[in-house]
Amino acid sequence: MQWFHCTSRVIWVENEESLKYLRISKMEAMEELNNDLLIVDQNVVHLKEKRREYLSTVRDVLDVYVLSVMEEEDPIFSLLSKRSQYHYNLKTTSPFQLQFKILMDLPFLHSDIQVERGEPGFVKLKLPNVEEGLMRSKVWTEACHRGIQKSLTRHINQWKDDSNYLKQTAVLGWLAGAVDKSLALVGTIPNYLIQRQHIRNKVVIQLEDKAKNMKFNIELLPVLELTSSQLPQQLADNPLVSQIPSCDTWSVECRSNEICNDQFWGISMWQHEKFIIRQHTNLKSVIHILKSLRDGCEWNILTNYHIRTLVLQAFLQDRMMFDIFSLAELLLQHTDFSIL
Repeated sequence: MQWFHCTSRVIWVENEESLKYLRISKMEAMEELNNDLLIVDQNVVHLKEKRREYLSTVRDVLDVYVLSVMEEEDPIFSLLSKRSQYHYNLKTTSPFQLQFKILMDLPFLHSDIQVERGEPGFVKLKLPNVEEGLMRSKVWTEACHRGIQKSLTRHINQWKDDSNYLKQTAVLGWLAGAVDKSLALVGTIPNYLIQRQHIRNKVVIQLEDKAKNMKFNIELLPVLELTSSQLPQQLADNPLVSQIPSCDTWSVECRSNEICNDQFWGISMWQHEKFIIRQHTNLKSVIHILKSLRDGCEWNILTNYHIRTLVLQAFLQDRMMFDIFSLAELLLQHTDFSIL
């Protein structure tokens, strides 16, 4: 077993046979580390380019054989979903693990949904009385026009608990059922094998391209869009929000891989984050490197959301540091960097 330790003066390399000291200057060490980090960052960029080669095909197959069938056969999905609005790669070590976020409407006025703070990174959504709240929304009007108002009322009642809080697992269970129904109706597909993976509290579709001998795991993630006026005060005061007034919406997600309470929905400031990250190249590179470290060490509990939030908080505390420091300086600025 060997380990490395980098300080400002020396890099130590130790194994069971010997102990060696590689005495190099701080400048040389930082330059070497920065070169390595640039390679890691570039590898992630290449992986994203490789993913694009397959993404259009994956999306077309998903649209034709899953989402379109769900829209035709599941009236509630057809009423509430806005299809997948955006996507991103789940793992920096593989282009074959994807996540599609399904933007959905709730059949209530935004002003009727009470947003409460939960654990850090989470909120709770308290729904109004179903019978009274539904009647004021445009979604309810459309449901009546389609003749599915009773079905909609039944589903909403199933999705909330006795205290009227929206439950993640109930929404995910409904989505999994809609996927199963669509796959059963489609049957055999030429050149492809599509099946749902039975993973607890996740809706994951495995798509196999038989001709190319490739498999993709695609997680479908329900996302609810809310308005800035619904942000709890503590979140509204966050610099990420207050400094980007042009972003008037935010989202909550079924962040199923870290559920600690069925009432908790993960906060997503995706539009705000994207606005900042596009203007500062180093931000994206630092996020790439931390994701690569996470994936290489299999720290699965550390999600993309956690990494982006930590990096953006550090950026908001010291913007100049991210603009002028190298990647190595950014990662070592406040840390005695050790890898065991």
